[in-house]
Amino acid sequence: MEMKQIMTTNLVTINPEGSLLKATSLMRQHKVDALPVIDQNQKLLGLITKSHVLEAFLHNLPPTTPVKDLMITELFTMSPEDDADKTWEVPVGRVPVVDDEGKILGIVTRTDLIRSYYKELKRLNAILNERLENYREALKHFRESHFQQVIYKSPAMAQVVELARRVADIDATVLILGESGSGKEVIASLIHQESRRRTENFIKINCSAIPENLLESELFGYEQGAFSGANKNGKPGLFELANHGTIFLDEIGDLPLQLQAKLLRVLQEKEIFRLGSTTPRKLDVRIIAATNKDLAQMVAAKTFREDLYYRLNVIPIVIPPLRERPEDIPVLVEYFLEVFNKKHGYHKHFAPELVDFLAEKSWPGNVRELANTIERLLIVSPGSLVTLNDYHNLFSPVKVKETPEELTLAQKISSIEQTLLLKALNTYGSTRKAAKALGISQASLIRKAKKYGIKTGL
Repeated sequence: MEMKQIMTTNLVTINPEGSLLKATSLMRQHKVDALPVIDQNQKLLGLITKSHVLEAFLHNLPPTTPVKDLMITELFTMSPEDDADKTWEVPVGRVPVVDDEGKILGIVTRTDLIRSYYKELKRLNAILNERLENYREALKHFRESHFQQVIYKSPAMAQVVELARRVADIDATVLILGESGSGKEVIASLIHQESRRRTENFIKINCSAIPENLLESELFGYEQGAFSGANKNGKPGLFELANHGTIFLDEIGDLPLQLQAKLLRVLQEKEIFRLGSTTPRKLDVRIIAATNKDLAQMVAAKTFREDLYYRLNVIPIVIPPLRERPEDIPVLVEYFLEVFNKKHGYHKHFAPELVDFLAEKSWPGNVRELANTIERLLIVSPGSLVTLNDYHNLFSPVKVKETPEELTLAQKISSIEQTLLLKALNTYGSTRKAAKALGISQASLIRKAKKYGIKTGL
């Protein structure tokens, strides 16, 4: 830190002919304990302090005594570019700062130095706290974005994986296309793991799962006081957390038009603005986007920006649905059996006829629906060998008993409602899409799922 950064420049000075009385008056008026004595050219001649004034009065010197007779002339001075820490090496409490011609520019006291240290500590502490919060948020999202293996046997998926690995180290935007539950996030994480950014954060965000009014602050962060209820210290957005790493924007087709424009700016300018801020923050982040929608059709319908579409669609990767690659189903069943057996402490197996039956199903919810089905079968089936009968017992259509004494109308309705909720969630993977398929609001679906003890991930 240089002297010019912390010196006091608004100085109260006195000329050498000024009287002892005037010096006393200036010190009291401006609440200072020393006055630089300067000539008409601002050149520093000396310094008179409160100690000199007190000593003069103790010796009964007349108030008209000129300060040139009292001032100290042997001064330690420093230049504006000198290191302020050198002030501690000087055996006085204040150091005048002068230019090459000896003209006074300011004064640095040890109090100034301590104050500057305190400000610097506060600044560094604020940066440290912000980075700590960033690391906490990034760690939370990193844990949520645990990397999964890509399990496949089909030539179609082999081509997808080969392309993903080939483009991993090409720092370009990737657009992953595929139906819900087909494995878009798995391919996105594979690209990150194979890229040179693998040691940095992989941050994922589902654009359809966050309410529109909160999405901007989640993506770009906000400054303190940006809106009612905001964190008093502000908050970094997911783009900041992903800096130097990768951000995965799932369900990009659900991004509102207003935020599409801001995302376009991020892609073009490599910078973001926090909500409530006018200061840009530079970013170095790779963007991988994914959707189950036809973005080209959305562009034609004016519901998705054409310029953003071309910015995202640099390297498209299309994941085929599970029904088009049935040879992947047996290896996926084996993989998920291992995962869920370990998760729940089981040692169960699937009968060959059950695996064959699962391989013939169309799976509209793709890999996600298959995984949910396997986990439910493992939990509900009583024996160590899960059979085709266990599947039929679990997933057969609800049969409403005709005897009103055994089941009331309300109970029958609840049973059917619960089954429909489970099927929709397994098929569509998100509460918003499941609610849309059932013709109810997302809030209603979440409330009903909570009523029946069905987990929704919210």
